[in-house]
Amino acid sequence: MKKVETIEGTVKKIQIIRESTADEIEEVIRRRQLVDQYGPEVNIGNVEPSDLISLEAYRRGLGVNAGQKSP
Repeated sequence: MKKVETIEGTVKKIQIIRESTADEIEEVIRRRQLVDQYGPEVNIGNVEPSDLISLEAYRRGLGVNAGQKSP
């Protein structure tokens, strides 16, 4: 029975990770849509420090993947 509980717990953790990752992706898409729609001077708040370089690079037209770490 303990194995089943462990598997169920792992599955729940994976679901939480997937949901939070999807939310993060949606935030990035929304920010980029704002820049595309209103221009690079648009005010965007509540940006995580880890996302600042990528967002600023996108604002300056350095490319879709600008500011992201290479594999």
